[in-house]
Amino acid sequence: MSKPQSCSCDLSHDNLLETKNTVFSSVTCLEGTATGTVTNAGNGTIIGQLASLTSEAGNEKTLSASDINTLLALSQEFIGIPFFIITVSMKCHALNSSIFLIGIMWPTYLRAS
Repeated sequence: MSKPQSCSCDLSHDNLLETKNTVFSSVTCLEGTATGTVTNAGNGTIIGQLASLTSEAGNEKTLSASDINTLLALSQEFIGIPFFIITVSMKCHALNSSIFLIGIMWPTYLRAS
């Protein structure tokens, strides 16, 4: 439960996030009266700055992402090819075995592209 706050127009800290009388758009006044001043809007707000930082981040592949993709490709090859051989040796139709192999290998191709 929040306690009543008494605020003034004076900054208690130079950083707006640290000052005691800063509120964000989701704050409601449940009792009494309140008057506010809008200091920034849109990308000028703290939330807007965070949103612009996340949108500027590129989609470059990291070293770990590259390693994970390699591991997935190898594991699907080690799973797909033996299953293909097993299904052919069980006298399944070659078309069904090929479709099964493609179904296992296709996600690796999609991830790489």
